[in-house]
Amino acid sequence: MSNPTTTANEVAEVRKALATLKHAVGRLRARHGETLGLARLAADVERVGEDLALLGNLPPVPIRGDRLPRVELVQDTPYDATVFRDADDEGLSGMR
Repeated sequence: MSNPTTTANEVAEVRKALATLKHAVGRLRARHGETLGLARLAADVERVGEDLALLGNLPPVPIRGDRLPRVELVQDTPYDATVFRDADDEGLSGMR
């Protein structure tokens, strides 16, 4: 299970980013007035705040192994030529 503190920290980070966005939009509105674009942007920011409030307490997410994809190492040595003995190269219309 993930750490509930981590989830709370992530939500707090989103709240802080939203507060920064609200402040920036407020400065734009003060400088440029009530344009349609700024009014819509301000409404969108408010809606994001409402959506964030609806999250409530998020349940922990189960961790299944590593979250990062595994790295597959490919050797830098030539392949055994017998592996491709009966293979056709479709890009060159076959070898036979």
